[in-house]
Amino acid sequence: MDVSNESSGPSKWQVWSEAARPKTLPAAIAPVLAASGLAWHEGAFDWRAALLCAAFALLMQIGANFANDYYDGIKGSDTAERRGPRRAVASGFVSAKTMRAAMWAVFVLGLALGLGLVAWGGWWLVGIGLVSILCAVAYTGGPYPLAYHGWGDVFVFIFFGPVAVGATYYVQVGEWAWTAGVLSVPIGLLAANILVLNNIRDEAEDRRVGKRTTVVRFGQGFARVQFGTAFVVSFALPLLAVFVGGMSMWLLGTWLLLPEAWRQHARLEASQGAIELIKLLGASGRFLGAYALLVALGLVMSAPGVPPVEQFDREALVRQYSPVLREIEPSAALSVGNGRFVFTVDVTGLQTLAAHHRELGDLRLETLASWAALDASDEWVAGRAGALYPLGQLGLVDDRGRTLRAEDFEGVEQTLNLWSGELLSRFEWKGFPVEVSTVAHPKNDAVAIRIKSTALAQGRLRVMLAYPNPYDIEGLNSPVLVDNSEPVPHTTQRIDRGRRRADFLRRGDELSYYAAFGWSEGGRLENAPAQSAATTPSNGASDQDAHGFVLRPAHREDVLEITLEFSPVPLGPAHRIETWRMTRAAAARHWESVWETIAETDFADSDGESEKVRDILSEYLRAIQIPLKGD
Repeated sequence: MDVSNESSGPSKWQVWSEAARPKTLPAAIAPVLAASGLAWHEGAFDWRAALLCAAFALLMQIGANFANDYYDGIKGSDTAERRGPRRAVASGFVSAKTMRAAMWAVFVLGLALGLGLVAWGGWWLVGIGLVSILCAVAYTGGPYPLAYHGWGDVFVFIFFGPVAVGATYYVQVGEWAWTAGVLSVPIGLLAANILVLNNIRDEAEDRRVGKRTTVVRFGQGFARVQFGTAFVVSFALPLLAVFVGGMSMWLLGTWLLLPEAWRQHARLEASQGAIELIKLLGASGRFLGAYALLVALGLVMSAPGVPPVEQFDREALVRQYSPVLREIEPSAALSVGNGRFVFTVDVTGLQTLAAHHRELGDLRLETLASWAALDASDEWVAGRAGALYPLGQLGLVDDRGRTLRAEDFEGVEQTLNLWSGELLSRFEWKGFPVEVSTVAHPKNDAVAIRIKSTALAQGRLRVMLAYPNPYDIEGLNSPVLVDNSEPVPHTTQRIDRGRRRADFLRRGDELSYYAAFGWSEGGRLENAPAQSAATTPSNGASDQDAHGFVLRPAHREDVLEITLEFSPVPLGPAHRIETWRMTRAAAARHWESVWETIAETDFADSDGESEKVRDILSEYLRAIQIPLKGD
């Protein structure tokens, strides 16, 4: 409300709460709500990251409001004749020096909280935070204040739309997505509507002081069209998302706000004074918050994999029989897969100890796909084919590219979570704690891995990617990670796709295939050292035809994430490699649906614990070797 004529001065709490401009704060929360709803829909919602995003956005918004109060106050843009709410500096309730200090204190606090998001999204987010502060200050301050040159609406749309929605989605999911971009458009436009109402209210004063807002430059008619267009877009995009993009009808819940949008547009057309515009500004902020909430609810309600109400705890039962290994057993290994693709590993969650398993247990740790197994029968089952073309293998090596020794491992504990399909391996290597998460993508022939250890940060551990020879199923495989000692004609051509990806073309006698390898920011892929214990280079092979590669993690980073995807057809540069976080979320949804296809009686009919273990593990093995119907 307009309180400029009050006889008694306001309290400090009133002054600072008004300076924070609470009616504008829904613009900070709305993009976090919408993006978090989408992350939930993708199975990757993280409440900690969402909470940090919300806190950062609120502090940036309050800091920008303080900056606006400070710069407009010292420039004389806010005068005693202003028609809107009083401003702290212009009214003399707060000194310019104090407001400037408060502005920077809020920005610094927001940046400090935002640093917590680095663990989810990487250090580039610090750049986003610094640019956000710079633009918030430059909105009304600096040598080229954006609001004074008509760029305020563009600034609000970009930072409260694509930037806020995209960044919040990315830190939770680990990837960009077109759906996040689509959702950001109405959020950004509705946030800009709050500014439109401010600028209409302050048009006369802005003209006097030379503040060339869009209303001053193009007139109130243009501003009213802009205001209405934001509503039209906010209702049209959910329709397109549902009927063109194939998203759930739940998104049409936003249409519940259509009557309110009509009322607000009518109120703007009929508005005669500042008081009505101030009331409408508050209603516009509430509309934005309600719209974002309905979008988030629609995405949550339409998320796949919501289990039906049952009389027994299906998840608890399946998790109860998740296999656990607590020692290196050469005759035992666990696998992840999707029905067409299988990745069999040792206790490291990779194929590090392939030689140890082959020598002592006669067990191959391999990467297999149905299209890479040549057999007379129509049905493919992992390990039962006439000829095998094992795909690229992954293992841990030391800083000299040498395969790790089994005797250097202690404290082994490896759990295959049957409910989510995630294989979690924990162990110590030479005193370094190591944790490895391994998941197979449910649709792509790909495995994604997250490795965490201080040994990575110190440069002691690296990852080997190696391509083995094809062989006959009756023959013997060499007990090394990759065997190129025999003169079997096969070549590996590497194609770099930027700083975080390399593609490979594999050619053999009877089969050629493609692979795409992606890794965390800062990693570097090199050719494996010649004559390393992990790989034996082919006779006379050039660097382009070498079959082994070593990935160095980023300096001082203790987390390394990798994805290795295979295909019988080319994977071009436009093909997106799913990250570990995306793969993990997709795998969790997939395995939940797998277990839901099994009737309650199938669990209940098993007699005794051993039969339940047998039946549940049999279902898991079936699902990683035989595709589900519809896959």
